[in-house]
Amino acid sequence: MNIKQYKTETFYTKNQAPMGERIVSNNIYLNFIFKRNLSRDLPKLNTNPVVSYNNAELQKNLILKENINKSFVYRWTNKINGKDYLGSTSNAKRRLSKYYDHYSLKLSNMPIYKALLKYGHSNFIFDIIEFCEPKDAIQREQFYLDHFDFDYNVLEKANSSLGYKHTKQTIAKMKGRKNLLGYKHNLETINKLRENQLNKKHSVENLNKMRKIWAERKLNSSILNLNEKQNVQFKANRIKIKGKIVVVTNIDTNLSTEYISISEAALSLNITRTTLRTYVKNKTVFNLLKQDPIGKGILKENLLITIKDN
Repeated sequence: MNIKQYKTETFYTKNQAPMGERIVSNNIYLNFIFKRNLSRDLPKLNTNPVVSYNNAELQKNLILKENINKSFVYRWTNKINGKDYLGSTSNAKRRLSKYYDHYSLKLSNMPIYKALLKYGHSNFIFDIIEFCEPKDAIQREQFYLDHFDFDYNVLEKANSSLGYKHTKQTIAKMKGRKNLLGYKHNLETINKLRENQLNKKHSVENLNKMRKIWAERKLNSSILNLNEKQNVQFKANRIKIKGKIVVVTNIDTNLSTEYISISEAALSLNITRTTLRTYVKNKTVFNLLKQDPIGKGILKENLLITIKDN
């Protein structure tokens, strides 16, 4: 029995200050837990923002509407404890949307994300410190990170993870790991994977669900929406081509329908040509689901598909 072993490792900034911990299982990093802020005894930023939104929840639509196509340096400030976070964006739509997506916030252990989840957007002020060109956004953010401290920031470099370095033990483990992109399974593993796929069988419930989906698709196709008279006219106007004639026989009523090509038969049955050839080769019964003309649910027809030369 393979029991997973979990442990934590401390990681550091380039100045060897402890920055946080990461959870490790079998040499694979599962999660990061940041436990420090970017405190370097620098002053707090007290510059008046060019735009300020006092309630990031109530003013969400206004924030998005007014800044959707702009680039800028921004700040989140917690109204309860005064802690702040600085960031920048050259794609405001994508960046701001992430801040308001609770699912995305839960995926990360970044302090600003956790704070937004804990206190709620209504307890945060969203400031735009300055507008800038998209190409200058990172540079302007770095200017403020170099001169001021921000409580929720954990990295010293803008838009990177260059604010910390791995321990010697971690580097050694990373060098010893196999490159997953270049990893190749051995023959035994390949055979096991192949066997699992070959022996895989869908449950009756799943088969019925798939058949129902195919039936609904078929009912939406243009050919099946034709009435009986239109269907006869359609068949009469078909261009005769040289090829294999496909005969579809209802084994319950013994009625047969001929199609002038595999493509036409596959289209009518709402299956691929490859699937149709498989039914012909294996001589298996094809179950066709169609809507009851009088509206009493779904009817099932048992069809046998054969091919004869034209």
